[in-house]
Amino acid sequence: MGFSDKDRILVANLYIFKGYGAKKLIKEFPNKGWGLRGLNKLSEKLREKLVRRQDEAAAFDHKLHESTTTLTLSCFYICNIHTQTGYYKKGISR
Repeated sequence: MGFSDKDRILVANLYIFKGYGAKKLIKEFPNKGWGLRGLNKLSEKLREKLVRRQDEAAAFDHKLHESTTTLTLSCFYICNIHTQTGYYKKGISR
């Protein structure tokens, strides 16, 4: 028997947030008619999707860190050049 959209959402939430496995889901919801093999396949797909999203998030964090570092170094370099050339003068000259 296939899983409806509501069933998929229920299984995903219980799997992710409560750590339910296939056997526990069958014991909790015996009237749904879910099979052990179908729930195992669904949980495997969820696990793959979660790992893929974690990898994408880690890659995004790495890119964000690189761009922040580049921006910081650029600002430091520009500020350093301006202070060496006397672009910014200390105090007010009258």
